[in-house]
Amino acid sequence: MSETTATRTPRQRRKPARFCKLSRTGKDVVLVIRQRYPRKGDVLDTYAAEAFPSEMGERGVELTKGDGTVYHVNLDGRASTCDCPGFENHGWHADENGEPTACKHLMALLKLQSLGKL
Repeated sequence: MSETTATRTPRQRRKPARFCKLSRTGKDVVLVIRQRYPRKGDVLDTYAAEAFPSEMGERGVELTKGDGTVYHVNLDGRASTCDCPGFENHGWHADENGEPTACKHLMALLKLQSLGKL
């Protein structure tokens, strides 16, 4: 007689809820991305944002973290790119609802651009 146990199918990890805003202080522009995690609380990421001329897309934005890490984002709808490790590894992909998504930097800037705040 053989005994088998039912194995659970692995659950996909849900992405945290994300919120973004731009803060302007004089000439300085700061992008704030807040990620809400149910168990560990909110995580805030702040970046100094500076526009640059882009030959690859409609608009280029350089994001600089407080620790000196720099990411370059080219905004051009679904052809947008970012040079962060998340986008380099996953690029554009489907979320749990089948909607196209990308890294947090790209999604935040595209949302702000669609709202006319960028």
